[in-house]
Amino acid sequence: MSTFWRRFLLVLGLLGLAGGCNPLMAPFFIFSPEPTFPAEFHPLVAKDKSQEVRVAILTYMGMETNPELQHADRELTLLLAGKLQELCANNGEKVTVINPLKVEEYKNSHPDWNQQHVELETVGRDLRADYVIYVEINSLSLYQPGTARQFYQGKANLTLSLVNTHKPDDFSAPPRELPFSYPTESRGGNIPVDEDMPPHVFRRNFFEFMARKLAWQFTAHPTNQHHWCE
Repeated sequence: MSTFWRRFLLVLGLLGLAGGCNPLMAPFFIFSPEPTFPAEFHPLVAKDKSQEVRVAILTYMGMETNPELQHADRELTLLLAGKLQELCANNGEKVTVINPLKVEEYKNSHPDWNQQHVELETVGRDLRADYVIYVEINSLSLYQPGTARQFYQGKANLTLSLVNTHKPDDFSAPPRELPFSYPTESRGGNIPVDEDMPPHVFRRNFFEFMARKLAWQFTAHPTNQHHWCE
């Protein structure tokens, strides 16, 4: 069902509950813009939405021996790229997220890309990007501590950076540390481990949750989505 008809039916229901409020008010609710939250960290596009912006997403995680967390950096990059591209398109912003597979090829051919002597703006220029989103995974886990893996509880601590490859020195956006907990306390805080929720399914749900919230750092998102994730 389209957003228009969902709103239309919702308004009819509200009018019925209100005992037949003025029906002339209905178009206001149906056609008014959906409320949104602005970018929480830094917008990729200025007020001029016609400006085209190319973005490269680089995610780094140290050596991981837990097989349930291997390649977490790649999966998070893919999910964030999809969420960010979708949100920017919905907001009418001309943002092109560089194919994560192309970025992964670059990382493989430049194994020292994340060393201190290599600047992120250099990596961004090599990838022909206007901005580089850099996500560093400091910690990551899938199970609630002290429950002998009987309950899932996704926990992560990420450091998020944004680099303007054209004006790195003039661009002021200090790195931001972002903690994540999934599910949130308002939604129970954990999920029992059972056959209906194997580890790879929970991991995917947890990573989609993080990717969605990471995308919100760079472009506006609908208020209803914000509340659904709380």
